[in-house]
Amino acid sequence: MEAVQKHYFSDLGVMHGRSMLNITRSMDTIITVTIFQGFSVFYI
Repeated sequence: MEAVQKHYFSDLGVMHGRSMLNITRSMDTIITVTIFQGFSVFYI
């Protein structure tokens, strides 16, 4: 039980960092796709 409490905050920090990385990647993908879809309308 002591080991679980000892690693709780470090594990929480790692999970938070990975979640934030995935969220920022998702937002980057959404923005990129939206911008390129907008430009493709002008070139078709």
